[in-house]
Amino acid sequence: MSDESRRTPAGFTSGVVRFQSDEGWGVIDSEVTPGGCWFFYAQLWAGLLPTLRPGQSMTISGVRRTAIAGEGVDFTWEHADQDGYAFRAIDVRPRRPHPDWTVTVQDGPNPAFRTSLTLTLDEQDQSRERDQST
Repeated sequence: MSDESRRTPAGFTSGVVRFQSDEGWGVIDSEVTPGGCWFFYAQLWAGLLPTLRPGQSMTISGVRRTAIAGEGVDFTWEHADQDGYAFRAIDVRPRRPHPDWTVTVQDGPNPAFRTSLTLTLDEQDQSRERDQST
């Protein structure tokens, strides 16, 4: 894809979904996105979510967002190199009722996400470490 076509602004169109529900991603087939437009489940109804300010996080509860294979959708897309596809969806809106979800915005990191790493050395590794340090 040329640098010129990558600068083309996002477009809005309609298409039909192919969805890998166990992996959370799919492809939308449409005339204006030849070869398909890649999307992740997080793009479903993304345009209806509030815009966050720096330092804020969001929790969505009450529904599992998923696409249905073969359903018609309206979507906004951009040129991108995403998993072998030349187009990536920004907002995907299935033509069915919007799910009944609850969106909570809070200042600071999302308390639902936490990560840590603990390393435990084997006794043999600790012996080698001591030998090397003396």
